[in-house]
Amino acid sequence: MLRSFRKIRFWLQAERIGPDMPLTHLLLFSKRAGHWLARKKLKVCEAGAEIRPHAYLVETKHISLGKNVVVRPGCKLFAVADSQGRGQIILDENVLVGSDVHIYVSNHTFGDPDQDIIYQGHDTPSSVHIKRGAWIGAGAIILPGVTVGRNAVVGAGSVVTRDVADNSVVVGSPAREVRRCTSGRDPSASNPPGAISA
Repeated sequence: MLRSFRKIRFWLQAERIGPDMPLTHLLLFSKRAGHWLARKKLKVCEAGAEIRPHAYLVETKHISLGKNVVVRPGCKLFAVADSQGRGQIILDENVLVGSDVHIYVSNHTFGDPDQDIIYQGHDTPSSVHIKRGAWIGAGAIILPGVTVGRNAVVGAGSVVTRDVADNSVVVGSPAREVRRCTSGRDPSASNPPGAISA
């Protein structure tokens, strides 16, 4: 009985959310209970933010979700505890996150050819910031230190290794800019304002 109590307490207190934390994972199937859990575990969880079942979040006290951000199934957000504030993941309000998006703030080091990589440790963590209104397509991977600009689009399956400018569209591996989103177009044009233009 005591062992079961300790396990339940660990699930509630650990800075982790995911299927490997069974009790807390079940809470995600209820929108209300899931939001309560997210507010308890994350650094910031604003109104309308939601974590769907089968998402993984690690070092949750270093993850912030703005208003209306939904972390969909299969997403993996790996923050890192760092006393200097590095290693955070920040998703501003109205960010769209597709399924199976991965966000990392640190990589393995691999500079010593005589030592197995597992023993070489990690790079210094570097925060990831996805700015307001951006859209991260399904299966995209965001690597350490990247800032995705406001209303930018990251195409599905892209690997983002460097910053993405506001209102730009990036695709590929590594992701490269292919378009800019514009506004205030001529009303007689076939595309409405805010449409993607080449």
